[in-house]
Amino acid sequence: MFNGGQLSMATKASSSRGNTIEGLVQRYFYQLTRGCGKTSCSNPFCATGSNKQRSPNDAAVEAVLLVKEGSSKFCDTSQSDAHGLNGVLNAETASASSRVTSNEQEPMESSDSVPSLNIGAACDMAGVPLESSSTETSASSSGRLATLASVPSVTSSSPSEASLVHQESFTLLLQRSRLTGDYKELTSLIYKSFSEPSTINSLFSQPTSDSSSSTDESITVDLKAAQTFYRTLSSLQVDSIQNALLNAMDMYCSGLRRLRTSHSPSFSSSLNHFVIFLSNPDIQSPEYLTVLGRFLTEMVELPLKKKLAIVRWYSELPSDYLKQLVSSLQQAITLRLLMLQEDSDHLRPSSIYYDGCIVSSTKTLLLFFFANLVASERAGFVHKMSPALCSSVAQPKPEFMRAGEPEYMQMVLALGVHPANAMRTLVPLSDFVNEELNRRLQMALDYQYDVQLGSHGEKEFAFLQYPYVLSCANKMEKLLRDNIYSMINERHRTLMHAVLTGVPDLPFLLLQIDRENVVADTLVQLEAIADLNPIDLRKQLRVEFKGEEGIDEGGLQKELFQLVVEKLFDPMNGMFVFDEETRHHWFNPMSFESEHQYKLIGLLLGLAIYNNIILDIRFPVVIYRKLIGCQVVFEDLFSSHPQIARALQSLMEWDPKAEEDMESHFLLTFQVSTDMFGFVHTHNLKENGDTIPVTKENRKEFVDLYTDWLLNSSIEKSFGAFKSGFDIVMRESHLADLFTAEEVELLVCGSNEWDFEALEQSTRYDGFTREHPVVNNFWEIMREFNVTQKKQLLAFVTGSDRIPIGGLSKLRFVIVKNGPDSDRLPTAHTCFNALMLCEYSSKEKLKERLSKAISYAKGFGMI
Repeated sequence: MFNGGQLSMATKASSSRGNTIEGLVQRYFYQLTRGCGKTSCSNPFCATGSNKQRSPNDAAVEAVLLVKEGSSKFCDTSQSDAHGLNGVLNAETASASSRVTSNEQEPMESSDSVPSLNIGAACDMAGVPLESSSTETSASSSGRLATLASVPSVTSSSPSEASLVHQESFTLLLQRSRLTGDYKELTSLIYKSFSEPSTINSLFSQPTSDSSSSTDESITVDLKAAQTFYRTLSSLQVDSIQNALLNAMDMYCSGLRRLRTSHSPSFSSSLNHFVIFLSNPDIQSPEYLTVLGRFLTEMVELPLKKKLAIVRWYSELPSDYLKQLVSSLQQAITLRLLMLQEDSDHLRPSSIYYDGCIVSSTKTLLLFFFANLVASERAGFVHKMSPALCSSVAQPKPEFMRAGEPEYMQMVLALGVHPANAMRTLVPLSDFVNEELNRRLQMALDYQYDVQLGSHGEKEFAFLQYPYVLSCANKMEKLLRDNIYSMINERHRTLMHAVLTGVPDLPFLLLQIDRENVVADTLVQLEAIADLNPIDLRKQLRVEFKGEEGIDEGGLQKELFQLVVEKLFDPMNGMFVFDEETRHHWFNPMSFESEHQYKLIGLLLGLAIYNNIILDIRFPVVIYRKLIGCQVVFEDLFSSHPQIARALQSLMEWDPKAEEDMESHFLLTFQVSTDMFGFVHTHNLKENGDTIPVTKENRKEFVDLYTDWLLNSSIEKSFGAFKSGFDIVMRESHLADLFTAEEVELLVCGSNEWDFEALEQSTRYDGFTREHPVVNNFWEIMREFNVTQKKQLLAFVTGSDRIPIGGLSKLRFVIVKNGPDSDRLPTAHTCFNALMLCEYSSKEKLKERLSKAISYAKGFGMI
C-alpha cells in the first residue's frame, strides 16, 4: 500500500513485469487509452467501457492515481479482443518467439496510434514522488522507475551473446527503450546482430524436424518472426534504428564477400541471411538502393544449386508475399533509373548496364520468376514441360558450348518448368515486365551486348538473357535483328558462291506473281524453292506483280500475303472451318486438300514472321502453343472448342444423386461424332468405344481422350504438315526461348490497340507542319471516320490494316506534301507508310478525295 503519499510497492515485489509498479501503471495507461476491446465492458476506468477519449497526459496521471489508490480497477481481459488491452500487453511482454509464431497476434501498432508513457513524468504531474524499494536500484535522476535498471544489459562482444537469439532480453530491452526514450543500447544490439552473415544465420531460426537433413542449401528462417521484428522496429519510428539496420547491411555485404571468397563454414551453413534481409520491407526505399545493389550482387553470385534451393523455398510461400518481393525489386529498378536520369542531363544508354542495383535486381527477379512458375505448377496452372520447348534440348549443342547456356535456360532444365506452358500463374507474368526499363532500353545496344563476349571470354550482361523483364515489342525487335543478320549472311553466301563458281545467283527470294492467279503462282514457286534449295527461304523476300511497275520495299509483300490469306482461309476452300462463336479458324479434319497444301501455308506463316509482315489470320491460341512445342491440355479446348469444353467441364463437375446414374443421365459412350458439310462422322476414342458407356469412374479418361482427339489426333496430318512448313523458316529462331504462345500470336496478327491518338502523336511530316490547316483537317476527318474507314485508310497507306506490336505509335506514319491544291486523289507509298496529300483548299474537298481513294485503291503504279 501507499505510505505518507509516496509511491512504493502496491503488492509484493515480483519478477513479473505485470506485478511491478511500472507494470501496474502501464496496464492502467493502456486500459485508459486503448481499452480492453470487450464490447460488453462497462468499467468507467476503461476507454472501451466509458467511451471516453483521454489525452495521453491525462491518462498517465489517472493511471498513477489508480495505482496509489490500491483497489483494482482492471477489466477482465480473459476474452478481450486482440486489439484491446490484452492484445497490447501480450505484444509487449511475450517473448519474440511466441510473438511471431502465433497466428492470433496482431502486428505492433505504430507510435502514432499507441501513446508512449514516461512514468517519471506522469508521477511528477500526479504529485506522487518516486521511492525505490529495498530490492530495487535507485531511480535515475530523470525520475524513471528503478525496476527498469534490472533489465539485463546486452553488451558482450561475443557474437552469440550479442545476438538477438536472446529474445527475452531483446523484448525487455525494447520495453525499457520505449519507456525511457533511450534507444542507444537497442541500436547497438541491432547493429551487432545484423552486421555479420554468421550471426544473422542464427536469427529467427526455427528447428527442423530432422537436424541431420540440414545442408548448405537449407533455409530454416521463421519468416513470420522476421516480418514481425521489422514491423516492430518500423513502428518505433526511430531514425537511429533504421540507420543501424542500413549500416549493418552495408557491413554485412563486405563480410559476405569475404566469407564467400574464403569458403568459410559460417558462410555456407545456411542461406538464412539472404532471406532475412529480403524480408525487410524498407529495402525498396531510396536509402537502401546502393547497399541493395551490393547485397543482391552477392546473392546472384551463388552457385546454381543454392539458387535452386532459394527458388524452391520461396515457391512454398504465399503468392501475395512473392508478389510483394517482385514489386519491391521492380520499384528499386524504376527508382534507380529515375535517379540516373536526375544525375545526368542525358542518360547514357550504356550506364544502365553498369549500375549494380539495376543489374543485380534483374538477375534476382529470375529466382522469383521461377519460384512463381514452380508454385503455379504445384497449383496445376503450369503443365508438364515438353522437351521441344527448350532449344538446348530441341537443338542439342556440343558439350563445350553447354557451359555457356544462359542462366535462364539452366533454370528451365533444372526445374522442368517453362513459362510457355503456363495457362496462368499465381503472380501474373506481366508483373515481371518493367515498363520504365523497357522505355529506356536501346535494343540495338542490348543485342550487341547479348552476342559479344567479355574480356575473359564470358558473356556480357544483357537484358535479353532475362526475357521476363522485357516487353513483347522489345523481344520482337531482337527477333527482327536476328532475321536481318540472317538475311545479310545469305547475301554474303550468295556473293561468295557466285565468285567461287562463276554462277550468278539472286541475293533475294524473288516471287513473280500473276494477280489473276495469286495463290497458285505463290504456292508453286514456294514449293519449288522448299524442295530444291530450302536455305533460300531465309533470304530477304522480294515480290513482283506481273505487268505492274511497283518496286517492292515492303508494300508489295504485305499485299501479296493479304491476298493469299484471304483465298486460303475462305471457308469455301475447305481447308479450314470458321467458328462463329470464337471468330477463329480451325483445321478441317475432313479436308480433301493434300498435306502439301498445309505445308505451304505453314511456310507462308513462317515467311511472314521472318520478313516482319502482319497477317489477318485468326487462329485460337492453342495453335500457337502447338507451334512452339507445348503439350496441349483440356484447358486449351476453351480457346478452340468452347461449347464442347463447357459440356465436358459439366460432365466432370456433375455430382450424381443417389437415385440416378451417369449412364442414364448423359447417355454417352466412348464414341464421338462430328458434323461436316451436312454429313455425320463417328470416331471411337478407344477400341469398341461405341459399346463402352461413360460412367463416373471413367469420365476423366473420356475427357482426356476426347481432348486429345480434338486437338491432336483429328488434325494430326494436316497440322503436322503445317508445322513442318513453318519450321523450315523458323526452326533456327526457336520462338519458345523468348515468347509465350500469346506473344507469338501478336507476332503473326499484330496488336488490337486501335489508338489513333497515339498514331497522331507519333506521325512525322514532310513539307507540312503539325499546325498546317491540311494536317488539322486530316486528323479531324480521321476522328469522324468509322472503324471500317480507319482500317481502309491504314491498308491504303501501309498495305495492311493490321497493327504492329506496341500499337499504332510504332507504325512510323508519315504525311507528305504532294504539291498545291489539286483535284488529284491522295496517293501512298506503302513501303514507307507515307500518305501523299495535296494542299487541298477545304476540309470537305480533302474528305471527299480521301474517302474515294481508300475505297477504290487496289494495285500499284508509278506516280
